[in-house]
Amino acid sequence: MRSSLAIKIGRDVAFCSFWLLVFLFYASLAWLISGGTIWWVLDLMEGYNVFYGDDAYRFFLARSAFSSPELYTYNFVLPGSLFLDGFLAWVLSGDLLLMRIAHGAATTAALVCLWKAGRHIRIPSGVMLLALLILVLHPRFSFTALSFYGEVWLGAAVCFLLWLFVKKGLAGVAVVSGLLPLLRPEGIFIVTALAIYYSREGMWRLFALTLLPGGIYALYLLYALYPDISLYWQWRVDLRIILNKIVAPIEGQWLHKGYSLLFLLPALAGFLYRPARALWPILLGMLVWILYLFVLVLLGLAGYEERYAYGALPVLAFLWASFFAWFMGILKRTRPAHYVSGAVVTAVALFSIMAHVQLILPLRHAISEHGVGQAVSWLASGQLNKVFRSHDPGVLSSRQEMANRIYDLLDQDKGIDTLVIYDVFLYYYLDPDRLPPGLVVGYPATNNVAFQLLMNGQVFIIHAGDRMHRYLDLGEPDFRTSERRVLYVDRMPLRGYPYTWHFGSLPSSLYLFSYRASKTPSLDIEAREPVTISDIRRAFSDWFKSDEG
Repeated sequence: MRSSLAIKIGRDVAFCSFWLLVFLFYASLAWLISGGTIWWVLDLMEGYNVFYGDDAYRFFLARSAFSSPELYTYNFVLPGSLFLDGFLAWVLSGDLLLMRIAHGAATTAALVCLWKAGRHIRIPSGVMLLALLILVLHPRFSFTALSFYGEVWLGAAVCFLLWLFVKKGLAGVAVVSGLLPLLRPEGIFIVTALAIYYSREGMWRLFALTLLPGGIYALYLLYALYPDISLYWQWRVDLRIILNKIVAPIEGQWLHKGYSLLFLLPALAGFLYRPARALWPILLGMLVWILYLFVLVLLGLAGYEERYAYGALPVLAFLWASFFAWFMGILKRTRPAHYVSGAVVTAVALFSIMAHVQLILPLRHAISEHGVGQAVSWLASGQLNKVFRSHDPGVLSSRQEMANRIYDLLDQDKGIDTLVIYDVFLYYYLDPDRLPPGLVVGYPATNNVAFQLLMNGQVFIIHAGDRMHRYLDLGEPDFRTSERRVLYVDRMPLRGYPYTWHFGSLPSSLYLFSYRASKTPSLDIEAREPVTISDIRRAFSDWFKSDEG
């Protein structure tokens, strides 16, 4: 009896210790990227990085979640994730580091649910542990888990759904799944699969409950945007026209390049494990989403970004574990099966982890130039500067100075009704509570040099409220009463312009312009010649070399 109790206590301690380590891993990552005076750039991965414009802008929007009702019709971020991050911002006083740590805690809790779901259908604990390690140590998963993308909450909800489903908590499944489309659009694929499941089983109340939240939000949009519901998506159409004319490298790597085939291929065969088939609505819903996304990309109707696959990663890890549960069950029919199957699963997991970690470009370069041992030694001894670069502390403090100057100018000049920010990291420093009510905060489609080349200097911005986008023609202000003025943060090819403020070594500057706004561009953008990255770099070099005299 005592021996059994000691074993149980030991297992409980090991279980809690493992999850504490997972949380501390996320908290440490959050500190490295957003804590103290040095912010390390760890997320430079092949074709993709996480903590950039969209992340910073969403952080800013989250801090405005309870003070700007128009955000709930602005589909740059959907209302469910906006509310959840807004709640965190309210509880944690908008502290960037603490909010990232809270995301790490939510992800850890979600992975506990994933573990419990796997164990409930008798996936061996060792296999489930390896599947979780692959997930946690995949840089794209863990970095995104600390971000402010809606995918963070979708991935957590999927883990929770799997656990509820295997526990037969179908009412809870209906409630949670109904919220998925309010977190990310791809949540509708799981909702559709579950709605089919409930209708087949004759569970009409759960069928209605699953569709209720999305239906209510759709009615809200019809009411809020009436009579022109096209406002909800028109800004994306205009934005895509502009971005299609800027020929840039592929935004991300295809799924089979971003994830080890030793991870993907077993996952695709996960339905061989009979107990996993019972979860088909959730598993199939996310797999169909990935297939649908690939079709859109192949047809040129969408771009591929790594984060789009985030919600499916817990599903893939679950299916990976399911396949090897089936595999071990087959091998157990032979005598040495236990050791052989364990060795095979462990080797596959380790090779997958090593392949994933090497997606981090600075780490790959360090290993290539100095060897694995030296790279590991630098990281173990805390010499991150040998492998990674960091944000310049002087530039970071300059952004805070710029934010303070923006507050002062907005207090002094009531004719400024718009703020446009291309220096995306400034959004981490800008406090929405210090901005005047009604100020339009615009996120430009690209940098001003690209606007000069593509649109003769006219600027396209997206923002909450009104039509959610507008085109701006800029000029020098004369401060008439009727004049509308805009503060613009970017690096512009202007020499001697009087309304310019520079801040230390910060590349971007702050400018004041008058502006005229329009709903449509002043020229036919689709008829323009494409602008390449080389064109933009050449213009930067020529214009700023000339600007420096």
